[in-house]
Amino acid sequence: MPRRTIATPRLGPESASKEDRIKEKEYIRLLEKSTKVGAHKAVQILRRAIALMPEREEAYHNLVQEISTFGPDVRGKCTAAMLKLLTMQTTGTEIWASNVAMLWMQSKTEAGLAQLHANPPDWWTDEGLQRTASEVITLQPKLFGSHLMFAEVLNCECIERPGQPRWSITRERTSADYRRAAKAYEEVIRLSMESPASQARPLGSQEPVACIHHRLQQNADKMNGRAEELESLPQDQQPMVQP
Repeated sequence: MPRRTIATPRLGPESASKEDRIKEKEYIRLLEKSTKVGAHKAVQILRRAIALMPEREEAYHNLVQEISTFGPDVRGKCTAAMLKLLTMQTTGTEIWASNVAMLWMQSKTEAGLAQLHANPPDWWTDEGLQRTASEVITLQPKLFGSHLMFAEVLNCECIERPGQPRWSITRERTSADYRRAAKAYEEVIRLSMESPASQARPLGSQEPVACIHHRLQQNADKMNGRAEELESLPQDQQPMVQP
């Protein structure tokens, strides 16, 4: 079951108007109701709660947890809610890292990519993505999305393909970067093979898992090939390692 957060009253009689307290009471009622119905109905109820009190985090969190069980197209349409939730959460926590990894996976859909590019987070730069991907993989080393994000940020070739996240590359990748990317691609495969069959598609695709693994291994091999090419160059021709 998705991990839901239950809202508790925050507004005292002295700190808010009667109208605001009524609104909060209805907000809490909606969150409680969403835990007693099926996932699709819960999503509708949580959207109503968000519309009622968009400044509160709990409904965003619960919505993200609900849609995590859906297919990639549905998750992609909820990218805006994920982006909003990330602005409310404390960075550097496990739940934040989990949601960043999920955001990266949601960006693999047309709807998710459009919402992401329309309102990118402030760390959506080459330097910021590398820093964030490193934090995410450290905090959530057992998630597909953590390793896939880390690999693709270091690979950075994905920005040249249609339907993929885009950002401006400001640092040339080194052989060490490509080696780390290869290792991360292979870790996605390993985690997928250890997961239950119902959760083994790391890219959220409906194609056979074996085909996904083959493509990921091709990416890993390509990254190792790039590293070997750079390592064969004279030292003064290799990209400089950034401190």
